Amino acid sequence: MQKRYDEIDLTKGLAIILAVFGHAAPDAVKGFWIVGTDSLSASLHYLVYSFHMALFFVCSGFLLYPKFNMAKGVADVVLKRFKKIMIPYFFLSFIYLFGKMFGGSLADHQLTDNPFVGIMFGSSPCFGAWFLWCLFVMTLIVLCLRWVNLWLLFTIFIAISYIPFEYGENYMGVAKVQSGTMWLILGCIVRKYYDKISGNVTIWLGLLAALILIALHISRGVYDYSNHLVNHTVDMIKTLSGIVASFTLCYMIAYKTKDSLLYKSLKICGEYCMDIYIISMFILVPLRVLYVNGGLMNIIPYYVWLLIATVLGVILPLLLSKIVVRKVRWLRLMILGG
Repeated sequence: MQKRYDEIDLTKGLAIILAVFGHAAPDAVKGFWIVGTDSLSASLHYLVYSFHMALFFVCSGFLLYPKFNMAKGVADVVLKRFKKIMIPYFFLSFIYLFGKMFGGSLADHQLTDNPFVGIMFGSSPCFGAWFLWCLFVMTLIVLCLRWVNLWLLFTIFIAISYIPFEYGENYMGVAKVQSGTMWLILGCIVRKYYDKISGNVTIWLGLLAALILIALHISRGVYDYSNHLVNHTVDMIKTLSGIVASFTLCYMIAYKTKDSLLYKSLKICGEYCMDIYIISMFILVPLRVLYVNGGLMNIIPYYVWLLIATVLGVILPLLLSKIVVRKVRWLRLMILGG
């Protein structure tokens, strides 16, 4: 039986909270221009998006690595991953496809020119669902190449991420796979050596990483990284800094404050991260429609609404999953893949 690491559950919990915030914030800065791209909301959104999805990929790689040498082989792993990841992906994609066909004027992301092609290549009508498609494809790639030395594989995919391919709007998922597979491989590397290196995790490592993250984030508003190589390198360092800072924080919480409310909250969010990720999309969209199209923006200050949307986007999916989704077989299959 695979060993369970509390710090990974906590890291997933932190990542999903950041994801819910990230899905709530951009509507105001680039979808409906409530507060603008120079706002605090925009700055926080760009900061969170610089590392939070890569954080998920690292956690996924960490959990994937022990399956490299399973007795049943990788085919069984791939089939289970397809069911767990791709069934929810297609469910979300077609729900949003039909929703945008009839209510497209309320959507902040319009349908692509050929949404069915988009669905097959990770550019889902449910914009946030790209992660599921990419996670499955990345997993498939890494499992097929598991015989390659991990450090060599990591280096190869770092190099691949620098190649400036041009992708159409129907192929967003392919672009994400190109730029993100290295983080899944990094998770595999961390897991391989984790028992040897985990004792060296200190709060100072996390603070240093956080300072680098903030410094690079601020520098984005001062310097123009127009050179592709420089720009991509800065982005990678920023992403890595956010990953290290987040993991160190969760590691400290897991082993220093195990009985705290913060520990318990992140733990349950981590255990229900898939539930929150999927269901929150059905929570945040109606909240945004009420706020923007229902006139609530004239009553509730934006930052108050952003806090409310984030909290409800985490808590309501938890409650709905516990009370309904995990108890209704077909809902559990469609939303959680089983």
